[in-house]
Amino acid sequence: LKQIKMWGMFKGKKKGKKQEAPPDPTLVMQQLNGQIDNLDKRQKLLDARIKNYTADALKLKKAGNSRAAVLALKKKKMNEQELNKIDGMKLLLEQQKLSLEGTSLDKDIFTALDTGNKALKKIQDDMNIEKFEELKDDMEEQENLRKEIQDFFTEAGKEDEDELLKELDELEELEDEKNAEEDLDLEGLDVPNTQVVQQPAAEVAPPKKVAAHQDEDQLLADLMAQLFLHKSFHSGYSFFCS
Repeated sequence: LKQIKMWGMFKGKKKGKKQEAPPDPTLVMQQLNGQIDNLDKRQKLLDARIKNYTADALKLKKAGNSRAAVLALKKKKMNEQELNKIDGMKLLLEQQKLSLEGTSLDKDIFTALDTGNKALKKIQDDMNIEKFEELKDDMEEQENLRKEIQDFFTEAGKEDEDELLKELDELEELEDEKNAEEDLDLEGLDVPNTQVVQQPAAEVAPPKKVAAHQDEDQLLADLMAQLFLHKSFHSGYSFFCS
């Protein structure tokens, strides 16, 4: 009975134990970086000690105190071992940081993919397949109607053009017939043959030559007048002398 009671108490305590919340990755990362910084500081301290112990060992050896020199050398070895241990600790912390960063990145990617999948599913649920089929049918119907209207106007334009070309051919035929009738009427008329007698053109003296003849006549008249005056002067002089 005591064992049963103790087992019950143990089970009750186990059931009543609160479950711890998972640590925040950001806080854990800060803690890891803090530990690495502390190890870096301790490394510098150990390096300084090793240098001091080395110097002390050499100094004591020269002074002839071999026992103290050996003790300083042992302390140097101990600090070197501690330094090597710190190198291993830092390596483990860096590995833990890398694993935590990778896991956090994987989680973020998983969360993003899950959120995107849920959003896609929500959109697909909103897109009812029946409504999609109805929309598709409506779009096809509207497209067919648009093509019918376009074909109607295209055919109507062709009919008008054909009729106009036909009418133009008819007008051209009428014009040709009218011209042919006018040519026949002109051929049926009697047109007398009349000859035009050409009269010889009167000769017209060039204006320059006429002016030349007039000048010569005037010059001849002047000469005759001078000659007459000369003869009259000599006749009068002879009569006066006699």
